[in-house]
Amino acid sequence: MNDNTIDQKVLDDLKAQYGEIYQVETEDGDPLVFRLPSRVEYRRFKSHSLDEQKRAEADEQLVRTVTVYPDAAGVADLFARLPAFATSTAGAILRASGAVQGLEAKKL
Repeated sequence: MNDNTIDQKVLDDLKAQYGEIYQVETEDGDPLVFRLPSRVEYRRFKSHSLDEQKRAEADEQLVRTVTVYPDAAGVADLFARLPAFATSTAGAILRASGAVQGLEAKKL
């Protein structure tokens, strides 16, 4: 694993700017920090993911929209090196946003 630790001051600045933030890492330890999507951003993602013409781009677009670190060039590099990383990261974003597989309703 590479030592790609994000400086604490950078994290503090990101938290101050965006509030609640989350981090995922590649197998090599490359970090990606994201904020939760807004309701409008989530609805756009859902719309694109259900549209056959836009489905392939939906995960990448969601990740690009909510990523706060690295910058756009860094995200593009991650996607170029690891084409499926956007899909995995989109899943983490959705889980952090409240999407829960197997959520069960309790009869009252």
